[in-house]
Amino acid sequence: MLYVDHIDQLEPRAAICHFGGQYGKGGYLSFCTTAINNPHAAKRWDNTPDGIAEIGQWAQDNGYDVETGKDVYGAYRATLTHRETAAALAAKAAYDAARFEGAERGYIRFGDVPQSGFSRNYATGEPELGVSVFCAEFAADGSWRPILGSNQQLGSLLSLIADDRPIYRIYGDAVGTGGDGEPVVKVTKKVRL
Repeated sequence: MLYVDHIDQLEPRAAICHFGGQYGKGGYLSFCTTAINNPHAAKRWDNTPDGIAEIGQWAQDNGYDVETGKDVYGAYRATLTHRETAAALAAKAAYDAARFEGAERGYIRFGDVPQSGFSRNYATGEPELGVSVFCAEFAADGSWRPILGSNQQLGSLLSLIADDRPIYRIYGDAVGTGGDGEPVVKVTKKVRL
């Protein structure tokens, strides 16, 4: 089974963390992951040498590479990597690298281009110098991927994707930077994707 997170991305990583005790003593160890289809989420062990030894064997039996140790308070902890999911993620990364090798750089926009030719900064309400876009790469096979420069851009991108807006490849010249650090472009052409 391959494990994925809430945005359907492969997630091979997990952790064993200490809960319910003080300064590394007492409490329990719990399996933590952002993978939404991992059946082991919230599995628990004792915060003891026997518990951490059991985790090592359990991890091996369930397809994980495991690194164990102690946190700064002396509680046991572990970092796990699901081998099958990690291999699939590496294969996907190699495929994407080959597919986007020599890709053309450009711009992408989620949502129609304003008729005025100017976007509004949602934080201030002020007009931008042009239309807000994301940098992107365009592969020869027609696929594309955004190039994000900040967590704010990622947040904006995810909210725009959730709105199910039309997507456009934008042509034009950069004339500034928007409130999230995104390029602002004077649009000369748009192509719906």
